[in-house]
Amino acid sequence: PSTFEDLEHNVKLWTNSADVAAIDIYQLAVSNQSGTALFNVGSDRAISALISADSDAQERQSSIEVSLIRLDEIFDENANISLLKIDVEGHELSVLEGSANLLSTGKLKHIIFEDFGQYPTPTMEFLTAKGYSLFSMGRNFWQPVLFPANEPRGRQPWDPPSYLATLEPKDAIARMKNKGWQVLSSSGR
Repeated sequence: PSTFEDLEHNVKLWTNSADVAAIDIYQLAVSNQSGTALFNVGSDRAISALISADSDAQERQSSIEVSLIRLDEIFDENANISLLKIDVEGHELSVLEGSANLLSTGKLKHIIFEDFGQYPTPTMEFLTAKGYSLFSMGRNFWQPVLFPANEPRGRQPWDPPSYLATLEPKDAIARMKNKGWQVLSSSGR
């Protein structure tokens, strides 16, 4: 809840900006099913909150009940999503399984996700089976850099292992040749 409050505040700051599209925010947990789940918010580290798989008393004490939804339920068949960023502390595969329609229809062009597992992980195999090309993401002084997915390089030891899954690998490679924030610019093609 405290992270959602921060998000609401930040969205309000951008609301009147002419160059930002409309932003819809939802206080929901995204997964491979609808319903409810326990969300472990921990004590003081909201950045590592996660869907709880354990149901012991201590785990329940630091958890709240949250509503679950699949991404396929949020976005209709007309949606086209250029970039989806997933950072859900090990729940990535479940989020993607709940996006099966968006993935199989090519409605999600680029997906950035963390994965701490050994290549190839179940998440990577799932995306590859859906037709996505995978890259490991690193960085240099000026910009993000793409590497083969089985060669995680170009990051500091404290950086999480991030990957790009894309339906348009040539576009992704071309965009990464831009420096700094221009990687995200549509004019940087």
